Amino acid sequence: AATGYSESLLGHRAHSADELVALYGALLAHGTDADAKGVASMIPGLEPAQVTVAMRALEGGGRLRRANERVAEFQSRVPIAALWGDGDKASADMMSLDASRHLWNARVDPRRRTYAAGLYTHVRDRWGIVYDQPIVLNERQAGVAIEGIEQHNSTVDRIRISLLAVDTHGYTNPAMAVAKLLGFDLCPRLRDLAERKLYLPRGFNVPEGLEAVTVRRVSMAAIERGWDELLRLAASIRSGR
Repeated sequence: AATGYSESLLGHRAHSADELVALYGALLAHGTDADAKGVASMIPGLEPAQVTVAMRALEGGGRLRRANERVAEFQSRVPIAALWGDGDKASADMMSLDASRHLWNARVDPRRRTYAAGLYTHVRDRWGIVYDQPIVLNERQAGVAIEGIEQHNSTVDRIRISLLAVDTHGYTNPAMAVAKLLGFDLCPRLRDLAERKLYLPRGFNVPEGLEAVTVRRVSMAAIERGWDELLRLAASIRSGR
């Protein structure tokens, strides 16, 4: 009740207890392998038709997204959450979920050898899930990592996220540059870190202790030539078109 969760899902205050029961039955059906008939059989007084109608209502209009945001915002205001973090940092990763082979974005999971779809989730340092999106397996995840932070930071009354931690799949070198232009740091935990090099402009002074891990051959002229187009790309991402 304190979050307005059911109101966000329904689009109005519940008219009766039966409406709430059908709503949460629909959430249970969407979140498990149970269908409307199976959920109705577990809840006395609930008809399959009620669950079916509620399930369809949850599938459109961004209602579930708004309800989840209400919960995350409420959680961040709980006093103990301030002990977990300042709310300006987050991490993101993908979870592989079983899916029908007939789903258009399902792919074979290389580990389990079954059809699955990815769910890419952003979690703030106060442990609220601030964004999630279904993605295709076996693809780089830098784009969706950036999108999640942009979507969160686009609302002016929220604490802006300034740092996003990702794994190797969640970054590319161009994505790190774009993230910086959008006002946050994309911080990857890199695989094979010992083989990585820090590329710097030609003639850049480097402390002796870092000589072995640097390569000074970046062309400033090339950066200057591509700078305007890079800014246009960042502006396009920010504006959404």
